Amino acid sequence: MRRLMFMMCLLAFLGGGCAYREYKEHRVLRTVDTQARSGHSSSSPKIYFERDDRGFLVVDVKKETVEQLQERDKVMYERCWEVRRHDVPDNPIEFLFFLGIEVPFVILQAVLQLVPEPGCNTWTEWADWKYTDKSRTSSMPCPGKVFLDCGPAGRYELLTDKLGKARLNMSPLLNHLTRGRKWTISAKALCDGVSVIDSIKLDTTKLGVTWDTPRTQPDFPAHLIVSVKFVDHNGNNILDDRETAYLVVTITNNGRGDAFEVDVIPRLEEKANGVVLRPAKGSRIKWIPKGRSQECIFRLTAKEEVPAQPLVIRMSIKELNGFEPLPLKVILATRPL
Repeated sequence: MRRLMFMMCLLAFLGGGCAYREYKEHRVLRTVDTQARSGHSSSSPKIYFERDDRGFLVVDVKKETVEQLQERDKVMYERCWEVRRHDVPDNPIEFLFFLGIEVPFVILQAVLQLVPEPGCNTWTEWADWKYTDKSRTSSMPCPGKVFLDCGPAGRYELLTDKLGKARLNMSPLLNHLTRGRKWTISAKALCDGVSVIDSIKLDTTKLGVTWDTPRTQPDFPAHLIVSVKFVDHNGNNILDDRETAYLVVTITNNGRGDAFEVDVIPRLEEKANGVVLRPAKGSRIKWIPKGRSQECIFRLTAKEEVPAQPLVIRMSIKELNGFEPLPLKVILATRPL
């Protein structure tokens, strides 16, 4: 009887020594790789307008495709475990079940030396594809016909080249449009069976084209150079009593782009008694193409009994897109009879 009790206690001890692994929740270590691919894509035809160096209206028909990108990450995971041991149950029935089931595993672990130790495992997995806020845009030319409605200047049917571009000479078109007004030119084209319509605004008050698209800024800056010439009747370079003379302001555009709405603003820096300064030929120049010059003329008039005094005239130039030269000073003098 004592031997039987001893054996049961020994088996219970061995059963309590049966070790097993208790795993913890896995965790993310780091991202080891990332893949990208094209997801959803949408295509639509577009019409773009621009003006080339020769003054031609260029109509560019393109098929634009926008691809929404997807990404997925290759993630490294880690899962760790601890070594636990079974407790010997107090209930007699559970104790008998414990002896019959757990004890053989205790003996097997002891014979094969399979007692576990604490540790961790790592592995990598690809996550699911997800859409990102990134996109990729590509364009292909759409060669074919372009129909232009230019209002009073008529309608035109143009054939595009292999790059999808058609050109219209603006010079004869402007001759049919009333100056000082804004006109709309509509364009219609067919691209892969889809009709596309767009338009531009043509402002004839500026002798140039102002677009209603983001292409409002010139591709290249203007570089303005200003010169002033004083012209009087007797050629003595002095404004005499009761004399009318002229300031001829010449503005030359040596830049690579055109200049628009150039304002010439003369101002007498000091009070000049008996002198009147007024524009004689427009103080605004609508358009100065690159490599060209334009003039503004101002009239200087000396009243009767003008005193002898210096004349300091400050010339300021303003340009629509900010391509402005530095102000300059013109120093003259008046002389009484």
